[in-house]
Amino acid sequence: MTSLVASGIAPVIGSNTADGGFPGFSPHIDVLLILGAAVIGYVVTIRRYGAESVPAGHRPISRLQLTALVGGCAALFVASLWPIHDLSEERLFSVHMVQHTTYTMIAAPMILVGTPAWSARRFLDATH
Repeated sequence: MTSLVASGIAPVIGSNTADGGFPGFSPHIDVLLILGAAVIGYVVTIRRYGAESVPAGHRPISRLQLTALVGGCAALFVASLWPIHDLSEERLFSVHMVQHTTYTMIAAPMILVGTPAWSARRFLDATH
């Protein structure tokens, strides 16, 4: 492992290599806060408005919607955090493009599938 660290191939926690090697671990607190706030907002919306927005006896969100939302958020987390974020910013434009493809072709459709119709109607009515 020492030879891999010295050559810049293996990650070294807490150090970003300037020699073009694999980037060291660096947490992106801003990404975690933004994505965490979005998930909290979704949960609050479901709990606060879900019961009054669907007929009695129905669930405010289906298992498919919940699975799609979790998958979409997971795709956002993976594409936005280390090492993808660091590689895309500092070294490889191709990783940057994979990151944007993940946002547009995986995460966005999954989050849309995970949004209940009643929630979308409520949001769209409030924007008029």
